[in-house]
Amino acid sequence: MDILKPQILATANFSLRVSLVVGVVGIAAILTEMPYILMLKSREGEARGWAYTAENIGTFAGVLLGTLSQVYFGFNGSMAGAVGCYLLALVVIKIRGPRIAV
Repeated sequence: MDILKPQILATANFSLRVSLVVGVVGIAAILTEMPYILMLKSREGEARGWAYTAENIGTFAGVLLGTLSQVYFGFNGSMAGAVGCYLLALVVIKIRGPRIAV
């Protein structure tokens, strides 16, 4: 994105900059949330309620921890923590298998 900064963002009006950010962040948000949405749609009854609850708690905790890690550890520290969490999740899935709690 640094390549675009001098050419587009520095001279562009505010609405173009906002549109660019919303477009990039929106695409990333949709791609990262699709597995959760598809899993939630596949659940029925009480399991669906628990799945929504777990997803909402995870989203809230992720936003809170992400913000705090940005403040205390900066961007690089926050990204290192995120990579560590994803690697831990990968190891757990490889060991236990991709189980979905019901």
